[in-house]
Parts: sequence; C-alpha cells; structure tokens
Amino acid sequence: MLAACEEEGVDPASVVDVGAGVGIFSIAAANQWPSAVIAAVDVNPVTLGLLGVRAAAEALLSTSPEAPGVRLRLADFVQYVGTEYPASPGPRLVLGNPPYTRLQLLPREDRQRLLEAAGGLCGSRASLSALMTAAAINRLAAEDALCLLLPAQWLEADYADGLRNWIWTHTNRSVRLTLFDTGLFKEAQVDAVSLLVGPEREGDQPMATSLPDGARHRLMDRSGPCPGHWRSLFADESADGAELPPTETVPLSTVARIVRGTATGANAFFLLTPQQLADHPLPSTVFFPMVRRLRDHPGESIDEAALANLPERDRRWLFLAQHTDLDDDQVAAYVDHGQAEGYPDRYLCSYRREWFDLSTEVVVPDVIVGPSSKTEFRFVVNEAAAYITNNLYGLSWKTEVPPATRTAVLSWLRGPQGQAAIRARARSHGDRLSKIEPRALNALPIPATLVRDIPAEDHAQPTLWS
Repeated sequence: MLAACEEEGVDPASVVDVGAGVGIFSIAAANQWPSAVIAAVDVNPVTLGLLGVRAAAEALLSTSPEAPGVRLRLADFVQYVGTEYPASPGPRLVLGNPPYTRLQLLPREDRQRLLEAAGGLCGSRASLSALMTAAAINRLAAEDALCLLLPAQWLEADYADGLRNWIWTHTNRSVRLTLFDTGLFKEAQVDAVSLLVGPEREGDQPMATSLPDGARHRLMDRSGPCPGHWRSLFADESADGAELPPTETVPLSTVARIVRGTATGANAFFLLTPQQLADHPLPSTVFFPMVRRLRDHPGESIDEAALANLPERDRRWLFLAQHTDLDDDQVAAYVDHGQAEGYPDRYLCSYRREWFDLSTEVVVPDVIVGPSSKTEFRFVVNEAAAYITNNLYGLSWKTEVPPATRTAVLSWLRGPQGQAAIRARARSHGDRLSKIEPRALNALPIPATLVRDIPAEDHAQPTLWS
C-alpha cells in the first residue's frame, strides 16, 4: 500500500493513521516519510501506549506536535478528522486499517453522529469502516490522498452506493483497488480490499483494479455510469466463456423480486418450538410455519409435511400478532412474558411502533433462496407458504409470469450457467464460502430468451402478511 502511494506521487507532510492499534501503519509510514508528522489516532489507550513504547524504542516518537515522527492521539477518528485534521500541514494522507465493527454494535448516539459525518456517502446499515472512510473522504483537500485497507463487502453493499459513486465520478483523482483473499488476517475470515485515492490532478486520472500479485489488472473507463457491483471489476476476463452469461440478457428483476427474510430482533421470542407452544398455548391465528435453514430440507421444494418432520427442538413457527390480537388472553400473556424478558429494549424491537408486531416486515416468498454456499446456491419452492428469517432470501414471481417461464428461469438458476453467473457476483468469505446479496441477485443477467414476453418495467411485490 505504501509503495502504491509512492508510485502515485503521494508525498505527505502529515499522515493520519485511522485506527492505529499497535502501530503497523504508523511505524511503516514514519520510516517511509521521515519528515512527515504521523498522527496515530485510536480510542484504545492500551494499544496506543504499546505503540508509543515501540515508536520511542525505534526513535520514531514525535517530541512535539510539529516535529516529524509518530504523535499519539487518544481520540475518536471521526471527531479528529472533523477538528484537528484540517489544521495539520498538507499535503495529508489518510492511512490505515479502520476497525471492522458492525454499526449495530455501536451505541445509537454514535451511529447517528457517524452517519452525519458520512455526509450521505453511506446508508444507515453501513459498517464502521465504511463510515470512517466516508468521513475521511468528505474532509480531503485537493492535495490530500487516502489509502485504506477495508473489508471487501462495501464493493457491493447497498449502503455504500454513495461512496462508490463518489470514487467513480471524481475522475480527477487516480484510484487503485487491490482485492485480497480470506487468508490476509489470521483472526478474521474476511476478504479485504485496499483503496487508494490519489490527490486531484488536471485531466482524467486512471482507475485500476487488480489482485495483490498484479493478476487481473484492469483499467476502468469512468466515462459511463457507476457500476452497481464492484466485485465484478476484479473478474478474470479470460475465464471460460461457457460460464459467462449469454450476450442478450435481462435482469432477474424482470420476472421476480428478491428480498431478504425477516430480522425479528429476538428469535427466542418470535421463533417457536413445539415445546414453547405447549408452554404457551396460543391460538392458531398468531403462529405460522417458518423456515430458518435450507439444510434441513434437501429437496427442491418444501411442503407442510417436511416442516412437520423437523426435530421437536427446532424452531418452526413464527409468532405473528398485532395489537388487536391482545384481546386474546393467551396472546396478551405471551407478550407480557416477552416484555418481562426485556425484548422490547432490543435494537430492532425498540424501533417498532408495537415491539412485537412484525406484520409489515414479513414475507411469504414463492421460492426460498440460500444466499451462502461452498458449492450450490439453492432455490427451493415454498409449497408450505412458510415465512423466512433474514439468513434466507425470498424470490417472489411477478403475477403475470406464466408457469412455464417460472419453471424455465428456475431451471436455469439451478443449472451450471446460472450457478456460474451467481458465483461471479458473490463475495468470498472464509473456508471457500461465497455469499450473494439481494441487490446482486435482482440484477443477475439471465437469458432474454427465457422471458421474451415479460415486460421489464414492472416488478413483483413480496407477499406481505396482513
């Protein structure tokens, strides 16, 4: 990453290490640019102290705020970049490996502050690393640069649409993206990507993608609209053409809509086992069949008999009630039980008008989709009319799509060409696991010959419970 900065002509007077930790980037930057002031920013005093000891031992610790070398800053990076960063001497380089913390693990007041600092470049579901990247980009002066090691999820996640669009449209800044595999970190099975955004220069600057060894090096033409799925920018263009989609294609959203299943926020309350129903004898109007895992159902369809054959300990029913259902004493007692357990205070439950009411969030799909796989992405027909949880996706056909077209599309998705097309748009996790996102599936190119008579402008809506 530092070598790439030098190749791009980055010669900073100030370097800001976004989450310094024990100082891998800070020490390297101090050695690379000995005349620069290195601000090692971190909220953890223990790791920052270890960094200070190491920097002092290597004679790299700054003796004053203006002196070259490593300067320790016990601070929140987003606050730092909004206050102290603009006053530091330029040109500046934002460098490092931001924490990979999920936004849901942060206090609510911090989430709001981070979203405001992102300035619209990230959505509300963004991870901390993406929000920190957006906050830094919003503070870049014309002469500044940024070089960060990030989880690769932002390459395709909906929450990073604005971030990707900013990078794509600022053609006066050079961009380098290098995709690393899941073996990069010993402590986390994630794939990562380094992002280098250079200083502003006259004329259009190059944007390149590659693997660490330089393989699959590609130059992007940024004159057109920003692609929605950046992982495909690293695809091997010399791959076997038989695995690529046909020339004439339409998106899968022409005939269907894929949505994520329901995140209840309290599975222990909402997802019921037969024993729980025995303990809380609820009326049949408030519990419904539900699928949590496709591995329990090896066939190409799921019916009521398959759900009935699940082990007794499995959660197979979804509690689904509205305020009017509280007139039933058993329903009211079960809701009171959940209240006593503290479920209304949980993150997702606390945002609902009635913490126990999932009626606007659930979906009964026509086909249940398994989004993660080491071998095969499964598409299982939902004959049981079951609800699904958020580890699964639901495919709902457009009402005007005839049965023959549905069968043909489903066969193609299950076949070698469909599976290869999905794998090409999936992101890699640890141990050869791949995962496809709903947006990528909706945009999946399928052969136009399968859906010749289906209008592309209409989209199916998921079947919502009411």
